[in-house]
Amino acid sequence: MDLFSRTVLPAAAEAGIRSLVLTQHMPVFRRCVNYDDTAVLIAECHRTGSATTGVYLMLLTERRMLVTRQSRISGRIRVHLDVSLDDLSDVVWLSNDRQSAIEFATTIGDTRHRFNISGHRFRQLWHVSMEFTRLFSQMPIAV
Repeated sequence: MDLFSRTVLPAAAEAGIRSLVLTQHMPVFRRCVNYDDTAVLIAECHRTGSATTGVYLMLLTERRMLVTRQSRISGRIRVHLDVSLDDLSDVVWLSNDRQSAIEFATTIGDTRHRFNISGHRFRQLWHVSMEFTRLFSQMPIAV
């Protein structure tokens, strides 16, 4: 079993991702992520301020951010974002304890992307926030 497989399964279990959902998204993950990359976070999320529906999964590795979208109508899974962490700019996240959620926003090129990550458990949101801090705290924010 390669490094990605050994790390994505515990990350999905930590996030409470159902095995059926992970199994459906795994072929897309495999196409986009190198076998020697470490999965540090996987979370179900929703696009903030978007009319599109569907299930989004955000996968963060040590090198990449991958967001997949599963259409509610057709069930088809597509890559929404696949970008190196070095290409992300103006990364911010805000914890909302009242709503048990974290809003994550980043700029890629000229486009601003916003995601809302809801957590059923405080520990899950704490873990997401800590991984964001670890991965993105060294990034300069453009003013």
